[in-house]
Formats: sequence, structure tokens, C-alpha cells
Amino acid sequence: MPYDQGVFINQFPLVKFFIYHLIYSRVARDSYRESHLQNELWTLTIDAHLLRAVFGSESEPTHWKRLTEQSESHAQSFRDGLFRETGLSEAGWQEYWSDMKKFRDKWAVHRELDVTVHLPG
Repeated sequence: MPYDQGVFINQFPLVKFFIYHLIYSRVARDSYRESHLQNELWTLTIDAHLLRAVFGSESEPTHWKRLTEQSESHAQSFRDGLFRETGLSEAGWQEYWSDMKKFRDKWAVHRELDVTVHLPG
């Protein structure tokens, strides 16, 4: 399947660093909780990694759907692989995506006043 090299060249490092920061955030958060720390340095470090793992929107030129010509079968194939590899159902993925999008929209990218958000897992 042909793909747009320009999109891939820009997309690959974004995806790579998204994964790094998401993993670092989760590992640090779990260690922080297990050790019962209450330390602002670690809280800010965990938050910084999570903030770096925030994704963009479909309108951005590096969105995954811009890598190749899209058909519904391509998109469904991607979703099937996503569910299989993450162990999430479609409903579980929608819940995770919704939590992450709310976190992005209301806290990470567009800071709203008086908003309480659940940090995505």
C-alpha cells in the first residue's frame, strides 16, 4: 500500500515520543503510588510526561488517517488491530479515547477555569 512519505517522516517521531512519554508517565505514576510519595517534583514530572503524550485532532496534517488513501476497510483494519493489540473492546477504546480527549481539550491544550478532569490511565 503506498503511503505519503512526507506525512510519515513527520508522523513517526511524534508517535515514537507519544509512546515514550505515555509509558514514562504510567511507570512513574505507578511507582509514585506504590511508594506513597507526596512530592511535588515527582507529581510535576509525571504530569509533564502525560502532557507530552497528548495527541492532536483529525484536522492536523500528521493525523494517522493522512498516511495513506483511506477507505472504510483500511480504517476498520486499523481499528481491529488496535483492539487486538490493546485488549480493549470498542466500548473500552471509546471510553479511553473520550477520557484522553477531555483531558486534552479541557486541561492540556485548552486550559479551562474551574474544570476537574480525570487523568487518563
